Amino acid sequence: MINRISFTFLSLLTACILLLTGCKEINGNTELPDSANSQEEPAEGEIRKTAPYFNYRLPDFQDGVDYTEEPVHITGIVSDPGASVVVNVILQGSPSVVLLDTIEATINGYNFEADILLKPGRIIIEVMVEKEGITDRRRIVVNVAEDGSVSHLPAPPGFPGQTSTQVWDETTEPALTIDYRWPELQDGIDYTKKPVHISGKVSYPDASVTVYVTTEASSEVPPDAVKATVNGFDFEADVLLKPGGIHVVAMAEREGQTASRHMTVGVTEDGSVTYTSGKSDGSSLPTHSWAVFYIQSDSFINIKAGETRIFNACVATNDGFPSDALPAECSFKTWRSSGANPGPKEPLPEGMTISIEPSSFLAYMYMSYDFTLKIETTGNLAPGLYFIHLQAVPPNLPEWDTRSGLLVIIVEGN
Repeated sequence: MINRISFTFLSLLTACILLLTGCKEINGNTELPDSANSQEEPAEGEIRKTAPYFNYRLPDFQDGVDYTEEPVHITGIVSDPGASVVVNVILQGSPSVVLLDTIEATINGYNFEADILLKPGRIIIEVMVEKEGITDRRRIVVNVAEDGSVSHLPAPPGFPGQTSTQVWDETTEPALTIDYRWPELQDGIDYTKKPVHISGKVSYPDASVTVYVTTEASSEVPPDAVKATVNGFDFEADVLLKPGGIHVVAMAEREGQTASRHMTVGVTEDGSVTYTSGKSDGSSLPTHSWAVFYIQSDSFINIKAGETRIFNACVATNDGFPSDALPAECSFKTWRSSGANPGPKEPLPEGMTISIEPSSFLAYMYMSYDFTLKIETTGNLAPGLYFIHLQAVPPNLPEWDTRSGLLVIIVEGN
């Protein structure tokens, strides 16, 4: 039901995929400014206006097709039907670029389309939207060979200009990880005679966990190590301390993998604890606070009122964060907003229901999970453009710390 794959996001192609404001001719070449949403600075007290929201997609480029002769069909959406949309074909050179062609897109309601011919070289396909003198642009870079064939790294849906590399290896499993919380200890107790109760989490329920005390964190497991009780992802063990500066180590083993978490503890001769370092506050036990989740699906969808449509969707745990995050059971939230920004939150419009199956999943870092996204509408759903946000939410994680995926739904009258 859930297909796990390793998933690594590459960095944005920032040098090639800028959001631009306008072009100016310099010695026959086009210089590309580095700002977006072009407009004059608003007067004091005025609200800065922005260009209408838009998005677009390229077709799947076919082998054996000469796209310098066969046009590329571009489709997209714009939140204001009164805006104008143009597509620029730009040759990227060094250090400057050359504007090769400009095509005005045909707009029908919230949808637009355009056909463009490419040229050999490194080509920037730029879509620009303009309303009342305010512009915004998005770009995708493709490589066009002399025979007109096209090669490029396709952007994930909804993220024009971003690239990803997916390693489709179903044998890959997340790393073994372990963490525990240091307990609150009472004064006046000899913990060389009364055991300390250690509890924590391990990323695999079938892992074995051992807890022990040592003077060297990297030393071998001593004979008096305690085998912890593992119940699901939770483990617990009682361990006696020793006088001196010691390490309390929890070590997990599974199928040749090992992982450990240790804390340094100072213990007096009478068994009282004077200090701890490396102390966990327990925040990483349910999930690390920097475990960010993305939802990927088709970024904009046309649907008729009264229609039901089903799509494949994907949730990917974000790259760029430590790989030792513990797994977390995640569920989904959906809401509506007035624009591309996720707030302020509003309920879904009357007549629209969105369901995701399975409705929850166990998430590991650097993994991807497949889902079914179902959109149901009734005949009385008002036509228009709706900004819908979807979020995979682990427990005990601040809402602001989990990013949402944007799905733009264009509802047509039945």
